[in-house]
Amino acid sequence: MNPASDPSSPAARVDPPEATARLLTELARALEAQTFVKLTLSKPRKGAADEDRPLRAVGRLVEIRGEPMLSLVLSHKTRDITRNHPLAEAPDAVWELLSDSLGEAYLFTTAANLELRTNKRGTPRFHQKAATFEQGGAPQAHNRPRNYILEASKAPYLQELGIVDGKGRVRDSKQGKFRQLQNFIRVLDPLVTKAGLRDRERLRVVDIGCGKAYLTFALHDYCNQVLGIPTEVVGIDQNADLVTFNNGVVARLGLQGLTFTHSTAEEHPTGAADIVVALHACDTATDDALFAGLAADAALIIAVPCCQKELRPQFQVPADELPLFRHDTFKDRYTQMLTDSLRSLLLESQGYTSRVVEFISDSHTHRNVMIQAIKGDTRVPRDKRRAEADALMARYGIDQHRLNGLLAAQET
Repeated sequence: MNPASDPSSPAARVDPPEATARLLTELARALEAQTFVKLTLSKPRKGAADEDRPLRAVGRLVEIRGEPMLSLVLSHKTRDITRNHPLAEAPDAVWELLSDSLGEAYLFTTAANLELRTNKRGTPRFHQKAATFEQGGAPQAHNRPRNYILEASKAPYLQELGIVDGKGRVRDSKQGKFRQLQNFIRVLDPLVTKAGLRDRERLRVVDIGCGKAYLTFALHDYCNQVLGIPTEVVGIDQNADLVTFNNGVVARLGLQGLTFTHSTAEEHPTGAADIVVALHACDTATDDALFAGLAADAALIIAVPCCQKELRPQFQVPADELPLFRHDTFKDRYTQMLTDSLRSLLLESQGYTSRVVEFISDSHTHRNVMIQAIKGDTRVPRDKRRAEADALMARYGIDQHRLNGLLAAQET
């Protein structure tokens, strides 16, 4: 149903703000002129976290019974829902999502990249940038195979790493790993835009604690093939056998600009980098990776922490919070949150905008937090964030926090 004709829909009750109206107008224009490429809606609104509201939506053109339509895939926490809209009704459908559930939109056309972003007060702002794509997204058959950003059959490294079989099909036992890999690239894609990296002539990416390097190979593929930007990717790991294995895969496939080094984040001089990534680096190794990203002056830093043991032995419960922390289980959980909260504050004290988000469902693992940091666009003074970190540490009797110590040593 067209939301404009449904008096119960949010889009029917409230006219869009000027910035939002402009994006919707550009969407209608792109669909009519056949310059539309794709649309992404993100940033769930506060209070919009119930199961009936999506966390993200992606729009593409499809053809159903000979009629072009905008297909919106609404991603919820545990499921995806697809809704197809005639082109004339598409702007109303998008406005319904923006008014009710999602706060940001990224519209790609062959004429321009158009962004609708909201500030902390929830006010939308419209931005226009140079176009990334030269060709529009032609309508696809509605029942076509699901389009992954990284296609298994076109990624020979996935076969070398045991995820894909000889026929280009994802092995049953590796479906979870493949979905996790795809999810990371989907999360990364809009962050690359926000960090201003799509316009770079060249990129350098460092993956710290890369292990068997599923992600490292995928990053090399994504940057060079999907983004179309010549990219040097370096994987760092302290397991010499894995480094040897990974370099062997690189040699067998003849991949250019991908290397693996036997080292740790603390010991390895990262050098200048545009993106620094660290997935599941144990305990304070995550802090070493974050510090390496800061030292590299990276535009984008992403970390998915693993076990966190540094703060728990130091943790002292303030008298007014004793009822909350009667149980050790809550102390364990809170010190994990405190560790990552301090990391976020310290990153912002260095001129980054940071977010801590859920990476994968906690039905798979409780260690499901992702720290995202983009250089610049800070709205709070750096010294205020540092003061907030110091206050948290003082309140809970924390004398040592690895990232704080590394920054302090750098400043002396």
